[in-house]
Amino acid sequence: MPTDELGQILGPRQTVLITARTEKTPIGVKRVVDDLYPTDHHCLLSADPFHYAIVLPADSKMATTIRTSKSFCVNFLSLRFAGVMHDALRKDPDFQDKFAVLNINKTECRHIDAPCVREAAATMEVEVMSIEEFGKNVFIAGKVLRQTFSREEHRPFHLSGGRFTTTETIQ
Repeated sequence: MPTDELGQILGPRQTVLITARTEKTPIGVKRVVDDLYPTDHHCLLSADPFHYAIVLPADSKMATTIRTSKSFCVNFLSLRFAGVMHDALRKDPDFQDKFAVLNINKTECRHIDAPCVREAAATMEVEVMSIEEFGKNVFIAGKVLRQTFSREEHRPFHLSGGRFTTTETIQ
């Protein structure tokens, strides 16, 4: 099914930024690589116990990083980061610091070995419990070890391509 048609069927979906860490040797030198990757495909699996899932392209560097690290952080950002989320797909973590290039500040997660986005309105630190392949995608489910909520903000909802919308508070 064409992506635009699927977007019309599903409607706007909240975009989050996934962050994770791994060790790589891209040019013969072993180093720690922090990556970030946007996705619209994420969901709550259980509130008690708290489990969350994401879906990524199976061949993405982020999916490989999570398979290795067994953890990831879900970062809920405000609409002002919609452009960053769109641009994040075009940056390669093996050869550049994606956080610096995208002007994102990172801090450390407390319960997993991963970065999180300092500007995030909310985060969830997730320990991977299950990884399943579905066609060209991978479904990654895990236990939420820690969640934070710092402020209410209008969050980006992806329409299609580089187009985003947001929610409006109705009183």
